[in-house]
Amino acid sequence: MTFEKLLHARLTVSAAAGPGGRSEGDSGPTPETLEGVRQAIRTALGAASEADETVARALRGLVADHPYDFGSDNYASLKEYRETERYEGTRDADEALKLAGDGRSLGDAELTRLNTLLAANKDNPFFAERFCRATPTRTASRS
Repeated sequence: MTFEKLLHARLTVSAAAGPGGRSEGDSGPTPETLEGVRQAIRTALGAASEADETVARALRGLVADHPYDFGSDNYASLKEYRETERYEGTRDADEALKLAGDGRSLGDAELTRLNTLLAANKDNPFFAERFCRATPTRTASRS
């Protein structure tokens, strides 16, 4: 049962029972019902939080790139924005991995490019995941 249905059912019963909200003999909601409502609220808050973070990143990206022109990048939906963010983050992570991955010393131009990629993608979760998962781990040796 969805949160909306539970809430509607509870409000309907409360309105029918009178001002106290319960009729005689009603012991209230069961623990299972309360847990179901809690879980529905957690799920809704999680989805809202993820949507909020996505919208915030999209707006920051628009404002950062175009301080006086809010509408230059057009996305038909948040889904399209996330697909673009995933594509660009993955592409940039692959480039950063090529620069950083072989263990050689980088020249000034290469180091500048790597730093630019890292800074430009500091809030991109797709970049972070790709870069971190593909970067070999090194263990420190103790002497």
